[in-house]
Amino acid sequence: MTLVLITGASGGVGEAAARGFAKSGAQVVLVARNSGNLTRIAQEIGGNAVPIACDAADPDAVARMSKTVLTTLGTPDVIINSAGAGQWKTLQDTAPDEAIAMM
Repeated sequence: MTLVLITGASGGVGEAAARGFAKSGAQVVLVARNSGNLTRIAQEIGGNAVPIACDAADPDAVARMSKTVLTTLGTPDVIINSAGAGQWKTLQDTAPDEAIAMM
């Protein structure tokens, strides 16, 4: 079974990707800050979904999440990074620190 880890899985593109991969038979690891949405989505997807709350902007939290995934599920075959935040600004109006934080 293919193991797919998806950040930003509590909504939008991440959620849609999780549902699509699970429908095709993959086991999906749902990663996002919002544990309530993750739990709901995992329940809707069924047994192929594992929710893990994690703030992808926190390196220590990402390290803990990674260790949990590796020790309990193994190495993901696919990783989709769709977590993120942004502001609707032009590049010229975005300070370098803001750009780094959004990435």
